[in-house]
This record gives sequence, C-alpha cells and structure tokens, in this order.
Amino acid sequence: MSGEPTSGVPDECRQALERALVDPPEGDLERESALIEASESLRAALDRDPMNLSLWLLLGEIELLRDDHEGAERAYRRAMDLDPVDTLGHSGLAHTYASMGRAEEAEELLDEALGIDASATLYAQLGTLHLEQGDLESAEKDLRAGLDLDPDDEQILFLLARFFARDDEEATQLLERAVEVDPGHVFAWLELGTLRAVLGNDEGARSCFQRVVALEPESSDGYRELARIALADDAEEATTLARRAIELDGDDVGAWTVLGRALTLAGKRAEAERTLLSGCAIRPLDVDGARAHVALAEFYRESGRLEDALGALQAVEGFAHMEPGVAALLGRLYSELGRSADARAWLQVALEHDIDDIESRDLLRELRGD
Repeated sequence: MSGEPTSGVPDECRQALERALVDPPEGDLERESALIEASESLRAALDRDPMNLSLWLLLGEIELLRDDHEGAERAYRRAMDLDPVDTLGHSGLAHTYASMGRAEEAEELLDEALGIDASATLYAQLGTLHLEQGDLESAEKDLRAGLDLDPDDEQILFLLARFFARDDEEATQLLERAVEVDPGHVFAWLELGTLRAVLGNDEGARSCFQRVVALEPESSDGYRELARIALADDAEEATTLARRAIELDGDDVGAWTVLGRALTLAGKRAEAERTLLSGCAIRPLDVDGARAHVALAEFYRESGRLEDALGALQAVEGFAHMEPGVAALLGRLYSELGRSADARAWLQVALEHDIDDIESRDLLRELRGD
C-alpha cells in the first residue's frame, strides 16, 4: 500500500486508503476526492484511537499527497512524539520539509534518523535531497553508504547509475541489477535502454523500451524511444510509434522531434516542417526543446535555408552548455554563411562540452588554418 505500517488500521480506513493509494482514480478531481475520503477516515479513527502510531503515519502521507504541508507536519510530529525512535516519522517529516523548501531542516531530521537506525532507505532519501540541492559530493557519499547497507536497493542502484557511475560499464551493471531486483522499475528500464542505445546496442535498447511500454502503456516514454530506434531502418514504423507517443502526451517534445525526422526520411517534408515547428513551440522551453530546434535547423540546412536554420538555433543558444548540438551546428552554419569569427567561437564552445566531436574539431582547425 505505502511505506507506512498498516498494523492496527481499521478495515474502513484500509478501504479508503486502497482507493487513494493503491488504485487511485485517473481524474484530478477524483484523486483529490479519494484523498479527502482517506484523510477523513483516518481522522475519525484517530478520534477513537489517538495513540495509534500507524494511523498518524498514514495521515501524514495522505496530507502530504494533498499538499497540505501543515497537516502532514502535525501528523508526523505526533507520530514522532508517540515513538521517538521510529524513523518513519523522521522520514515523513523530512519529505514534508523538502516539499516546503526547508531543505536544512529535512537534512537535520534525516541525520537524526540515521543516528537512530541507519538504513539504505534513509541514505537514499538523504542522497536524493543532496542531489536536489546540487551537492553532488554528499549525494554520492550518501548513496554509496546506502548501497553498502543494502546492495540490492533498486533506487540507490538507479541513482548511482544515472548520476555517479564511473563509466558505461558500471552504469550498465548498476541498472541491470536494479531491474533484476525490481522488474517493475520503469525509470531504470528507460535509463538502461537509453544507455544501450548510446552504446550501439539497438536490440538491447529495444527490449528495454518494450518493457517500459508493457509496464506503462499509457506513458509516451516507451513509444518515443522505440520510435527513435526505428528511425535507423524503418521510417514508417518510427512514424507510427511517434504518433502514438504524441497521442498519449501532446507535450512530449522528443516525440514531436522524432516524428519530424521520420516524416523527413519518408519524403513528407511539408508535414515534417509543420511537425518540427509544433515541437519547437511547446513551452516551457527545456533541453528537449533545444534538441527540437536543432532538428528544425538541420531540416532547414538540408533545404538550403541557412538563415532560417540560424534563426531556429539562435532561439536556443542559451542551451548550448547543456546540449552541445546547438553550438556545433551554429558553428557549421556560421562557417557556411562566411562568418568565420562566429563559427570559431561556437565550435570552441561545442568542443568544451564534447571533446569527441571530431567534425567540429576538424572544421575549427580548418578555419584557424592549422
């Protein structure tokens, strides 16, 4: 049901919690109604049994899901008063404070909990908090300490692979272990598939993304990544898969980008341009949006529309430090437009972020006369 204990929970509460947590309704209003029902059921039970630790912990979880931070804080504080050495209260209150932007207080609670009963779960929570704060050194230390306590903690395996793996081999091993421990870990399957695709193992990547689709058929992620792989040899299949991703999530910028590329390969250039423009129009603009602009610029460049290509990239040049393709293509475009100084500047930026970009390195040498 949840991470909270359910011993001593009345049947009527169990039914309400089942509707709110295990099989929640799809609509926002329906989900909120289920959470309110669970909250009211728990409060009624607590009126009869105010010393029930499990009920207070569950109430804190429900109130946090409702974004009632004050209610969650009161519930978790009451749980901690009832049992100061039960670290679930510390963990829940730390989640609450983190949601409120009170990271220092959340960290203090987790440190206190680790002093009471160190566990992989608490280290994973503290590592995640440090990640969100940008404290990567502390985050890695926390996660590796947690892994020492539990080598099979799937969330720690996933986070270490995604952020701290020393190389592709270690990342692969960590992710393969994560999905072995928890075959339902969608994000680990998605990350493993992405890594395999980067390493050129398309079949291995495809099997991962097929698992994502099987686990979350209403999510666009698996379909989008399957479409990306299909681009290499089957534009029609890529088109079908990308359209399905967009049906599921019309704001999936990556799916619009893949669809635009697939339509281009199929020779449907007018539709491809409209599709790429649709992807570029999605806001807020992020790294995926920058990649959509790169795809649009490549489309224009192939059509000989260099100024249009340049305009598409200039709209996202602020993302060049996160998406090297922006700087690399800007460098090539400026070179083709005869603006050598601008070309050299952007090619240098591209190489600062991707030292293996041979094409940019060769062009920069040519422009410098090396």
